[in-house]
Amino acid sequence: STELNVRQRRLVSNVVRSGQALLGIINDILDLAKIEAGKLELSELPFEPREAIAELADLFSEHCANKGLEFVYFVAEDVPSRVIGDPVRLRQVLVNLVGNAVKFTELGEVVVKVTTLPAGPDEVVLGFAVEDTGIGIAPDQRSRIFESFHQVYGSMTRARGGSGLGLSISRQLVGLMGGSLAVESELGRGSCFSFTARFNAAPHVAEPPPTRQHLPRTLRALVLDGNAASAHVISVYLAN
Repeated sequence: STELNVRQRRLVSNVVRSGQALLGIINDILDLAKIEAGKLELSELPFEPREAIAELADLFSEHCANKGLEFVYFVAEDVPSRVIGDPVRLRQVLVNLVGNAVKFTELGEVVVKVTTLPAGPDEVVLGFAVEDTGIGIAPDQRSRIFESFHQVYGSMTRARGGSGLGLSISRQLVGLMGGSLAVESELGRGSCFSFTARFNAAPHVAEPPPTRQHLPRTLRALVLDGNAASAHVISVYLAN
């Protein structure tokens, strides 16, 4: 409640960051303990996948902008407007994957994609992908990145914040959601973490169908964007 000089503000900021880092580690260890004890239960709540991705963009857009990165997301048109599952745990997995992508990317973009996969009549299977143009992962490290406490770039990871538990927890959460988590990566060219998750189909709510204007002729649109991934996403939306 008092004015802070430059040095005091820097010290207080360090305290805040240290406290947040410690809280993150404690939460990770608690989650891991719950999962290993079989005590972690997923909730069954109706939520909107598009809203979850929009919240992700709100969370990371400023951080990406400060690093000069482009944050792009694409949600396929056939993704349901509502599903039933655990939005908190889905958000936890996405935040972890996007957070890692931003952490280890210095140039280019981070892209999040959501698509629909074949499923039974009463369920919805969504595919999620988080792509980056970061430093990538060596082939001999890919099989170990989902191990608890394993850090591919030890000193760099610790310097940028990380317990080595996030990917292990994410893989197990995805497993609880009936899916699997995988990674494709190339050193110096970036990584793509992808996972599937099963949800229950939400009861149909009577809504007026979206009206579409049938154009009398084919139109051409020119999309200009400084980022190729962003331009591609916009072109797909325009084509739809």
